[in-house]
Amino acid sequence: MAASQMDGYALTQVYYGVRSDKAAIALPASTLGTIFTVAGGRVVITALFGEVTVIIQAQANACKFVSTPTTGTAVDLCATADINGLEVNGRIGLAGALGTAANKTSGGALIMQTVHVLVPAGTIGFNTAATNTGNMKFTCWWFPIDQGATLV
Repeated sequence: MAASQMDGYALTQVYYGVRSDKAAIALPASTLGTIFTVAGGRVVITALFGEVTVIIQAQANACKFVSTPTTGTAVDLCATADINGLEVNGRIGLAGALGTAANKTSGGALIMQTVHVLVPAGTIGFNTAATNTGNMKFTCWWFPIDQGATLV
């Protein structure tokens, strides 16, 4: 089948890889909460974002994504972004190189990350600086680098 004849989801898989979703959860309370587990080797993240399903409480809350390897030191995948009062369908996601502030939107379009990120076996977490009410679901698109590597 020619690329022009592929459906949109199939094209997305070619460009972004495998999709893993985390059902909506309450925000971790002033801590790092695990959203995905990487096992069996390294993976490359091509897109990672969270979407608000229950409005976030209106108070400052600097959040970021973190890779915590099974062995070694945790690495921030982005600098923080404040999700204070983020509405339903608001999003926060990786933007670019490590240390780049996370992208955030109040329900409109979200600019996807511009570089791919290699992460080792371990966990991908969402870190919050405050205890806010609200729920988010998360999506990660990825490719395995090592045979047998998974992200769930």
